[in-house]
Amino acid sequence: KKINFINSKIMRKVLLSVMMVSSLLAFNACKKDGTQGPAGPAGAAGAVGPAGAAGAVGAAGAVGAAGTRILPTTGAPAVTVGVAGDYAFDATSRIIYGPKTATAWPTGIALSGTNGTNGVDGRNGTNGVDGRNGTNGTNGATGATGANGTNGTNGTNGTNGTNGTTGVNGSQFLAGAGAPTAAIGTTGDFYFDTTTSIFYGPKLADGSWNTNVMPLGQAFAAKTYTITRSFENVIERTQVVGTATVPVRQFGQDLVNTFSNFNIFTSYAVTANDLIRINQYTGWATDREMIFQADPVGAPGIFNSVPNSAAVLGAFPYQIGAKFRYSRNQANPLAEFTLTADDISRLTVMGGTAFGYLTYANALPSSVVVGQNLVLASSRNVQVRNSTTNFATQYTARTTFNINALVPNYEKYRQDGLVFAKYKYYTPNSATAATNNVQVIHPSQFSAGWIQIDDFANGYVIGSYNNTTNPFNGVSFMGSGSGLGTIGVGVPVGPNQTAVATVGVAPNATTFTNGNVIINWDIFSGAGMFTAANAVVVGPTTLQNGGNVLDPVTAAFAATAGPTTAQFVARGFETTYYSAPALTQSNNAGTVSPIGAGGTVNQLVRSGGQEAAYFTATRLVQLQVFVVPGDVVRTLRAKG
Repeated sequence: KKINFINSKIMRKVLLSVMMVSSLLAFNACKKDGTQGPAGPAGAAGAVGPAGAAGAVGAAGAVGAAGTRILPTTGAPAVTVGVAGDYAFDATSRIIYGPKTATAWPTGIALSGTNGTNGVDGRNGTNGVDGRNGTNGTNGATGATGANGTNGTNGTNGTNGTNGTTGVNGSQFLAGAGAPTAAIGTTGDFYFDTTTSIFYGPKLADGSWNTNVMPLGQAFAAKTYTITRSFENVIERTQVVGTATVPVRQFGQDLVNTFSNFNIFTSYAVTANDLIRINQYTGWATDREMIFQADPVGAPGIFNSVPNSAAVLGAFPYQIGAKFRYSRNQANPLAEFTLTADDISRLTVMGGTAFGYLTYANALPSSVVVGQNLVLASSRNVQVRNSTTNFATQYTARTTFNINALVPNYEKYRQDGLVFAKYKYYTPNSATAATNNVQVIHPSQFSAGWIQIDDFANGYVIGSYNNTTNPFNGVSFMGSGSGLGTIGVGVPVGPNQTAVATVGVAPNATTFTNGNVIINWDIFSGAGMFTAANAVVVGPTTLQNGGNVLDPVTAAFAATAGPTTAQFVARGFETTYYSAPALTQSNNAGTVSPIGAGGTVNQLVRSGGQEAAYFTATRLVQLQVFVVPGDVVRTLRAKG
């Protein structure tokens, strides 16, 4: 519009000049002698003037507006800082100001509580508009009569406008998963970590982001962190044998029975009921000793009485209908059966002399068929063989966790906020799924689980904090009677599995310092390690349940079985069956020797050892750390 206005003024000046020239010509004509003659006829139209030349470069365009900026400030920005549209950010108080008006800064807004949104990139200043070219001058009007009109003059060209200056780049709000690296962003930029909800910025000229780092939203609220720990770095101990270093693992010895001389032909016909029992007791063909309830009315469920001859069958408590179990039924120890009249009839034939064989002897497998009479072996050899599966051993292990690594910015929470901890122990390994290494709630005063472990987590001295008190003292860990990590206390991790917390050695000595827990362990796996050979009864034996346990069969085969529970002992009746010379022993080399009248062999009993994976899979403790930021604490205190 401005250019058109200029062109219009130029045109008016041209027209006024033409009119003035015409007036002067007319005035001079009036000064000649004589009267003025009549006007001559109109002259012919003047020729069209040539086209005007191309316009010159237009005038410079206006400078583009500067982009909006985010300026760093300490406290509220002064009115002299920045221009209209700018923002200012106080990283210390986490307050952002803006946009600035033409004369003042508005009240700042605090960035805390909810997640901050990413800032919009500053826009580049817009380019100045190009100047328009001037329009060509119009042709001159037709001259007066008699003279040709003069050509119109060319219009002057407008100059081109210059480009507007580039607007100043505004600060960028960047975002990504994880902390920003030096390669991300430029000086003055801000960054939001979407993983931890931590806000960084402004970035410094040296490329670092570390000056101002603050949590926003969830990262700046109370949070709970959870970690579960077991045994770690489980390593089997070693020993030097000759010039070799080998594991301390010690294998035991197995007793392998071999029966021969199947030359005892009986009148004991196999029945369908026998096959039902065999399906419940896979070892039925070898040992069929029965154990009854001595007092089924007064002490039901306690199987503690074994008949010692055929003469007692039929009388209480071995009467028809009585319940019994098989004393060596390891595969199904709780399976119960009913004594029948047919059982009593077959066990008492030949004046009861068959009772011993029909109870203890091994049956020829091909004769264990419905309708067939059992054929029994008259000789038994016990081989003492080195075991490939039963062993005992020892391990070293550690349990570790570090609250400093578990909780981001833990040091800051400790100094100006609050830190609480809740821990739950796990039960030892067991054969029952409901109780096998499951989490338990602490009893009595610890039923809620939360304990403020001030000494361990909150205690602070400028430069360091060094309280070494075990934070787990006071609650029985896995039935040990002491807390997790109590030095020198044995912990029953599982059957025949015991762990003992030890002091350890640097740099991994046991410690509870500075929120960092390291517990060293010695683990004893299995029973019988370093013990001498035992004299084991292998001759005619019977099961006694002197302790009146509910499951005497399982207890009889357990490594912890003792005189107060259940065990197999030398049989005091019918001792001729499988006694010397019918009972022999042999070693790994196959050398056979007789077994004496006592019916015992020497056996290295090593059993119950577990591989390292058993312990790494055993959970010990779950720890939860609850942190409250100092800003939240101060806000709540201010509210009363």
